[in-house]
Amino acid sequence: MTVLFTQPWAEAWGDALNRSEDYQRAARLWEGDVVLEALADPARGLSDTVAVYLDLHRGQCRAARVATAEDLAGATYLMSGPLATWLTVLDGELSPAMAILGGRLTLRNGSMMSLMPHVQAANELVRVARTVNAGAPGAT
Repeated sequence: MTVLFTQPWAEAWGDALNRSEDYQRAARLWEGDVVLEALADPARGLSDTVAVYLDLHRGQCRAARVATAEDLAGATYLMSGPLATWLTVLDGELSPAMAILGGRLTLRNGSMMSLMPHVQAANELVRVARTVNAGAPGAT
């Protein structure tokens, strides 16, 4: 099982995005990079804050990896929040936009206004993430 927010998981997600016709259609106008950051949660097996970087360009994922400090500072969109919230989003129980609007995730880079035209693409991004064999951080 691939562990969430790790290099193998990010790479598998990027590959899955590039194979998804639904994502490619939904994201055909989306350009920019995205960082998803899960805050440390030792009770859930996540001892350190972790983040994944995706370079997204018109329906293609050009890079998917563990985020660097430069990625965190320069990403078009940086969404940050507790691991529990990310698990809810990745399980499909909560959309990324609703998580941000409800204050469960914080949009640290970018604005909600600039993200709104891409809500369908963001939902597809998450739907594709659910197809990647993954467990919570700390899982074996």
